[in-house]
Amino acid sequence: DRSTAADLTDAAEARRLLDGRCSLAEAARFWIAQSGTLTPITVADAVAKYLELREADNLREASLQSLKYRLEPLAKALGPELLHTVTADQLRAMQKGSPVSRNNIRRYYQMLWSWALREHHAHTNAAAALTVAQADESLPQALTLDQVKALLRGTREKQPVLMPWLCVGLFAGLRIAELARVSEAHFRGGKLHLDPTVTKLRDRRILDLLDPLPAWLAAYPATGPLLQTNHRKRFDAVRKA
Repeated sequence: DRSTAADLTDAAEARRLLDGRCSLAEAARFWIAQSGTLTPITVADAVAKYLELREADNLREASLQSLKYRLEPLAKALGPELLHTVTADQLRAMQKGSPVSRNNIRRYYQMLWSWALREHHAHTNAAAALTVAQADESLPQALTLDQVKALLRGTREKQPVLMPWLCVGLFAGLRIAELARVSEAHFRGGKLHLDPTVTKLRDRRILDLLDPLPAWLAAYPATGPLLQTNHRKRFDAVRKA
């Protein structure tokens, strides 16, 4: 059969998309082999379905909100497009912000595409081509003894309600997210009992309260949640004083 002008235009566009990675014949054979197993889905529907499934997994609210924060803009920007047609370049254009933010976006995109592969909504993982952004690898600076003393003194004088939170944060070695979930109910028998509602991995940990934490908590016992209302605003006021 003689090729029409439309056929030639289509072939030229196919070669542009393939960019030398394989021939048109190889691409056609691959499509024939794979097309029967593909279940097309739009980006918007894929994001909605994935979020629904993760919500059913009983994720913490903060984790679910983090997923929504990074995936919902993708659904808004590329919503009508079929997920299996989305390219790595389109995903790169969606990565905004600092290196840490871009790496977080990359991680969530890879999670979405990995799920799509398992559900036969895609044949390849477009997010796999996204590279890791180089973040600042300098180690966080530890507070000096004088800085710790000044912080305790300023909090005690200006925001004493923050003292249990600050002392546990300084001397118990908890992750920031774990510290935000601790309340007076977790202190029993001179120990800190961390249950699955607190810990990152939802395991149980029992920590001894090492000096000088017991003395500080005796002077400023926890009453209710350690994380107080407007604690960031209050603590910033202490640091700026």
